[in-house]
Amino acid sequence: MRLYIETADKIDDLAARAEKAGVSLTKEPHDTEWSTRAFGVTEPSGFLLTIGSPEKT
Repeated sequence: MRLYIETADKIDDLAARAEKAGVSLTKEPHDTEWSTRAFGVTEPSGFLLTIGSPEKT
């Protein structure tokens, strides 16, 4: 299962903070075809999380 979480935070900054906290990214920050910027992680229960923002670089 994959969950999408939208945030107003800057995605690149949020991904860097997550990595600094020891979170392994499954997908680096990237621009999506839906005009958002997002990155992916897997949480401890195995759920895939995509964290995105309407901000696109």
